[in-house]
Amino acid sequence: MSEIYWATRMDGINTFLISFIIPGGLLFLCFFILSLILDNSEKRERLGNALISVGYAISIAGVMLVFIPTTKEMLLIYGVGGTIDYIKSNDTAKELPDKAVKALDKYLDEISKDKEDEKDNVQR
Repeated sequence: MSEIYWATRMDGINTFLISFIIPGGLLFLCFFILSLILDNSEKRERLGNALISVGYAISIAGVMLVFIPTTKEMLLIYGVGGTIDYIKSNDTAKELPDKAVKALDKYLDEISKDKEDEKDNVQR
């Protein structure tokens, strides 16, 4: 059950990271513009250090955002991945596609035979 809980929390984690990146990006832009404007070297150096810190934080959050899936993606990974693992390990499930194709082929043959019989009856 904890897997399902965390799968449903992925959108919240993504939203949190996005809400961190957007203000951080604006702050980074402001610091960058201020560092270009300021003439005082001491203030410029302190602003440069803040600029680097904000840049690192944005970079880390951005990388996390890339690798953390959304809820839909996580449920797809969890559901489809589990199904694929089950099918690979179950011999009966491996035979299902062949049986389904044979059953479908037989059904379509019966339908085409019935249609031919109807055409023959109409022509007579």
